[in-house]
Amino acid sequence: MPSISPRWIQGVVTRQAHRDLPQGTYEREVGREGFNGPSTQFYHRRAPTDWSGFNGSLQPRAWKLGQSDSVANLFDVVPILESAVANIRFWSTGSDSQHLSRNSDGDMVWFVHAGQAEFFCDYGHLSLEAGDYLVVPKGTMWRLELQSTLQVLVTETTGQRVRIPDRGMLGHHAHFDVARLDIPQIDAAFKSQEDRPTQVIVKRC
Repeated sequence: MPSISPRWIQGVVTRQAHRDLPQGTYEREVGREGFNGPSTQFYHRRAPTDWSGFNGSLQPRAWKLGQSDSVANLFDVVPILESAVANIRFWSTGSDSQHLSRNSDGDMVWFVHAGQAEFFCDYGHLSLEAGDYLVVPKGTMWRLELQSTLQVLVTETTGQRVRIPDRGMLGHHAHFDVARLDIPQIDAAFKSQEDRPTQVIVKRC
């Protein structure tokens, strides 16, 4: 059965959602299916988040994540948000890994918020810097050598594996070109690692 999706424009708006907002307005998007499906863009004269009080269990929260304390082990960081199938952590670390880490619960997607590091894992070596995304598959052993303090937003999926969503009619170049993805390399840096007994910290349940 087709849905009822009327389209109309009233008031002072922008021609394209999320761009070139009219002077002095604040955008709010409303949809039943998150960022999928039909949605409405409202343009307000006052910020919708400019509330003075909030009652009930759906109270919004804000965190100053960039001010997090340095923690050596990612798995010691308490999740900011969590559900039965995913959790989100903000990890700030200022020291090289003294052990290997392995997540047996699920895949992880890292967004490097700040810093630079060398990432060594079962598959090879990658250099990371601010702005990079990194997918760490479930069961992968890894460690870090830092060039500077690293701040990473970490999303863990415990339901399904991480996949690239269907891009539909936008095509395979939408958002990013898969052909441009970097993969770990068995390079000189990887081969020069010290051969010694190493503790492995495993996250499970």
